[in-house]
Formats: sequence, C-alpha cells, structure tokens
Amino acid sequence: MTSKQTFDSKLKEQQLKAESESWDTTTVHDARDGDIPVIDLADYFETGDQKALQNVAAELRMACEETGFFSIIGHGVSSQQLDSAFEQVRQFHALDIEHKRSILMDQPDWPIGGIGYLPLKNRKLPARDTGNVNEAFIVKSDNKITLDDNLWPEPSLLPAF
Repeated sequence: MTSKQTFDSKLKEQQLKAESESWDTTTVHDARDGDIPVIDLADYFETGDQKALQNVAAELRMACEETGFFSIIGHGVSSQQLDSAFEQVRQFHALDIEHKRSILMDQPDWPIGGIGYLPLKNRKLPARDTGNVNEAFIVKSDNKITLDDNLWPEPSLLPAF
C-alpha cells in the first residue's frame, strides 16, 4: 500500500471474513516464531527521534493491516507490572460466565460500542459464520474515550483489576 492509498476498513473486513470462512478451527495450534509481529519501541524511547517513530508507526500499521495483532517490546513497563496485569487477566477469565456476561460487549444501553467482554465462540473480529476459539476483554482509550467510559467487572469481584 502506498502512502497515497488509504486503508479501506470495509474491504479489509470483507477479505478477513472470506478468509476466516476457510479456517479449520476444530484444532487450535500454538503460534510459531514469526507468526506474531514484534514491534520494538526501545529506539524511539531512547532517542525520541522522529525517524524512529515513523518506523514504529509503519510496523504498527503493517501488523494491524496484515496480522490484526502484535506484541510490543522495549516499552519500559516493568516485569512486576506485567506480572500483575497477567494475574488480573487470569482472575478475570476465571470468573463465572454470568459475571463476565454482565459486561458483554455492545450492550444496547451502553453509549460506547466495541468494549467489554467478548465470549468464547463469538462471531466478531472479524465478523464470521463460525465462532472464535478465544474470549477477550476489550478496553478503549483515546482523546475522546477515557478508561472510565469502559465497562468493568464488579469491583467486589476483582478489587485490583
């Protein structure tokens, strides 16, 4: 894709849906080396250089358009913070399904779509006829949406979440 072309999200969704219809999800395979793009932020954080930022942006764009997800390294988040976050994720996914479904994505009475719990065998991301073999908890934050605008588990269930 050249810099003059724009990303067509509707076309990409159609392509992903067509591709996903051919996927055999009866057996789940672990990711192999190279399957998940790894984006290293260290150079940018060390130098603050605009060229380094442009390189990261290009890698991020490619990962989002070609793979749909990525892993970030060189971010400066401590191992302790990461361990704590992963522990909270484990605790969230260990909750009973009724607690997770109480914050189900795309609730009609919630003003922001695309946030909250996405259950196992969902048919989103991309939209498809067969269900995903994963569950997720989606959070959004940008210059218009704050973390407070998201759906969250009941604090009594996960006080440190």
